[in-house]
Amino acid sequence: MHGAADRLGDQYDMIRAVRDNRYKYLKNFKTNQNYYLPLAYREQMPIMQELLRMRDNGELDESQALWFRNVKVPEELFDTWNDPHEMNNLAENPKFKDKLVELREECEGWMSEIEDKGLMSEKEYIASIWPLGFQPKTQEPVVKKISNKIVIKCETVGASIGYQVLLQNEKLKNSWEVYTKAFFINPKERVISVAHRIGYQPSDQISFSENRNTQ
Repeated sequence: MHGAADRLGDQYDMIRAVRDNRYKYLKNFKTNQNYYLPLAYREQMPIMQELLRMRDNGELDESQALWFRNVKVPEELFDTWNDPHEMNNLAENPKFKDKLVELREECEGWMSEIEDKGLMSEKEYIASIWPLGFQPKTQEPVVKKISNKIVIKCETVGASIGYQVLLQNEKLKNSWEVYTKAFFINPKERVISVAHRIGYQPSDQISFSENRNTQ
C-alpha cells in the first residue's frame, strides 16, 4: 500500500508512505517543521482543544507529546504488529536495515512511476494544469428533499460536498461534515452546503430549508 500527505488546509507538508502486511515506512520531506500543524477546522473539535490545553499546561505524558515535536526525522519505520500506535521508530535500528531499504526503494520507485508532483512548488504545478491561467470553479451543490430526506448533488465530477445543519435559532447543529448519504432534518432547520473539487475554486455556498432555497 502506498500513501501520500501534502497540503492540509492552508498548511503545507510532504510525506510519502509504504506499508506491507506488517511494516510501515514514512519518508518526511519537510523535516524542519512540526508534526502538528495548526488548522482551524481541526481546532474546533473538542478533543483537539483538550490536547492543546494539555500541551500548553505541560500535562501531556511523553507518548502524548510526540505529536507536538518541533522537527521530523527524515525516515520512520514501524512494526505495526507489535507497535500498532507507531510509537517506536525502527529506522535507526540496524536489525531492521533490510526492511528499511526494501520499503525505501519501493517508495522511491512508486514516486517515480506516478511522476509525483510533490516537490514542485504550487505555483509551478498550477501553471502545468492551467496553461491559460484559468482556474475552473466547482458547480454549486443542489439540495433537495426527497422522501423526507435531504439529498445533495453536484454536477462537477469528482467534487466533494460539505454541509452543516442550522437550528431554528441559527445555531449550528453540527460542524462541517462530508456528505455521503441522504439525511433527515426537522422542518424548521436549515442546511448550508458547499462543493469543492481539488484544483478547482470552491462553489458558492448555498442555503436550503423547506421555506426558502437561496445562495
